[in-house]
Amino acid sequence: MRNAILKTAFTIPLLWISTLSLTQIGWLLVADSRQEIENVAKWVVKFKDNFHHLPGTLADIRLFAKSIEEDFSAYDSFGTRLQYIALNEQAYLVKSFGPDASENRIGTNDDEVVLAGVERSPQAVIARTFDHSLPIFFQSSFLEGSKANGTNLIARLEVNASRGTRYLLIQDPDQPRVSFLSFHDAIEEFLWLPSGYEIIFTAEGSDRYEDGIFYWNLKDGETHNLLGSIKQQFWPKLSSDKPFYFSLSHISSTPPMLYVVAQPKDTKTLSPRSFYRFVNLFAISIDKDLFVNPIIQKIPADPQDSSFDYPISHLSLIKTQDAMRPAQHGWQKLTLDGDAETVIDQWQSFCSLNPQSPMFPYGLWWLASIYNDTYRLMKDHSPDEALVIRNYGIEIAEALAAFSTAPSYLRAMALHLKKSLLLSDVADYSVSSPTLDP
Repeated sequence: MRNAILKTAFTIPLLWISTLSLTQIGWLLVADSRQEIENVAKWVVKFKDNFHHLPGTLADIRLFAKSIEEDFSAYDSFGTRLQYIALNEQAYLVKSFGPDASENRIGTNDDEVVLAGVERSPQAVIARTFDHSLPIFFQSSFLEGSKANGTNLIARLEVNASRGTRYLLIQDPDQPRVSFLSFHDAIEEFLWLPSGYEIIFTAEGSDRYEDGIFYWNLKDGETHNLLGSIKQQFWPKLSSDKPFYFSLSHISSTPPMLYVVAQPKDTKTLSPRSFYRFVNLFAISIDKDLFVNPIIQKIPADPQDSSFDYPISHLSLIKTQDAMRPAQHGWQKLTLDGDAETVIDQWQSFCSLNPQSPMFPYGLWWLASIYNDTYRLMKDHSPDEALVIRNYGIEIAEALAAFSTAPSYLRAMALHLKKSLLLSDVADYSVSSPTLDP
């Protein structure tokens, strides 16, 4: 008995010492990883000071370090390769994935992150639900910063035009060290689901990942491409690799549905009136089986009816009482009706002031379309002035069509408009109601 007691008394301190050592080692590894990512961040600054632009990859930084006979580790203290992303031309992220070697999830904050050039601000819009099954234009204000209901997480699209990447960055304004970065590098649009921790995004044009309409759960890290289910149910005879045009529309609360617009890519040009028809609108039930067995249905309406058969708005889903970023404030002030010169000047000014914003290509599309509407108004009674307006519309449409980081459906719609105007005709749709001074 005495030997058993002595053995137990001897074993317990050893276990306590062993546990304490492992805990201390863990903290040391975290501290070392923090030092590693801060070291990489210093090299990013050195690289930019030397070449006047951000490095593209960790390999670029390593080559630069070796060129001056220095080196650094591209791995954290847990043996996992660090992540470096040039989010845009000025901002970047360096990240260690922590002891679990995986992306953060809600409820965990083991990852160490350096975010430089990214404003941590609670400024963001909140989307209101729209309880009608109408194919609505995607609200580009969301891309500058959209806040989730409940969790207050803020999602923003970060566009690096020089590298052709578009990442979705999600931040928690209450926890500066917590952030989430999408795996996909060619994201176009996104919408928060009502839970506040689930998000839907579209993505297209990546060299590494497939195109699609993706569900992303920030609690468990689960992602799933919903486009395959849409193809299988409504286009079963199409090849699985057939490309599609697609855009997010809106979320409804009664019933809880996600609405998306999608159609196969059969041509390089796309008529907005044709694209935003009920035949291309899909309602996806938002429930616990959203990514396992999605319930997708068509809307019981005349399939040829279009959004253009209803009043058009560029800001119908924004809660204007919420704090907004400067570009979002500018967008809210834009109008579609009134004196043609004033309306055009407003939209041209917005585009001129926000060329780096993810909203920029959407501004170009609305501006080009307003030129189209003004050309329609003037062509019969002021042909010379109308020709000038037509040429401006062609230039704007051409610029958008060549804008590599714009959503492909926007570029295709720009080509449709350019083609119409080149034929001295007006496009088959209207977004504004301009007037001319007497």
